[in-house]
Amino acid sequence: MHAEVRSIKYPVSEYTRGLPCETTSYSSKQYACLKLYRATGPGQLQCIQQTNWSAFPARLPGQPFFCPLSNKSTAQAIASQWNVQRSGAGFVVEFVVSTSFLSDIPMDELAGDGGYEYRIPAQKMDAFNESLIGPIKMVNAYF
Repeated sequence: MHAEVRSIKYPVSEYTRGLPCETTSYSSKQYACLKLYRATGPGQLQCIQQTNWSAFPARLPGQPFFCPLSNKSTAQAIASQWNVQRSGAGFVVEFVVSTSFLSDIPMDELAGDGGYEYRIPAQKMDAFNESLIGPIKMVNAYF
């Protein structure tokens, strides 16, 4: 499924699938944006910290996509169940991305009320990181 993304104020959710931001000011510039979430393990969180909370790491071999989520509760479930079981800890990070970047990014609707998963190709991670508005924030930790 691919949705059209437009740089508009409310209701952004008609064109993007995520928690809409009103046009946001950051560093004295105006952006149309979308708040997304990602469940991470300790390794990926450490890589994010090493960038001073400004970028996600490149994808590893065998990881063709970076898949942020529109639904915080889905990210919380993944972090608290899958990441904790696999690595002893799970975290949810929240970040804001410019809607103009997402206009060409495919997304999948998740089952139930799971929201949407964007499928950002690994080769677009640099452009994705450049489209982040403000810092990445850790919003949940599970052990």
